[in-house]
Order: sequence, then C-alpha cells, then structure tokens
Amino acid sequence: MYFGRIAGTFLLLYYKLIRKQRPFYKLIEKAVFCTRLSTVIWVFVEKYRGVFVQKLKLF
Repeated sequence: MYFGRIAGTFLLLYYKLIRKQRPFYKLIEKAVFCTRLSTVIWVFVEKYRGVFVQKLKLF
C-alpha cells in the first residue's frame, strides 16, 4: 500500500514534468523525424547515383 502511494506520486510528478516540457519533447520528435528523412533521402541518392553515372557513360 505504502509502495503504491510512492509510485503513484512519482508517476504524477513525472506526468507533470512531461506536460511542462511538452515543447521540448516535440522538438526532439521533429529532430528525429528530420534525421530519418535526411537519411532516407541520402540512401536514395546514394542508390541511384550509380545508375545516373552509368546512363551518362552510355551517352
């Protein structure tokens, strides 16, 4: 019972902390999304660069 009360209080404080720092978390999410997007674009460019080079050599 006592442990449950401590855990509940801790969870409440943690939830309030998350609510306060919401923009910060959104910023991290945006940064992660941009990093993933740039990685995908980079992989795409690296993959098709060789194809473009081969086509240029044919001409």
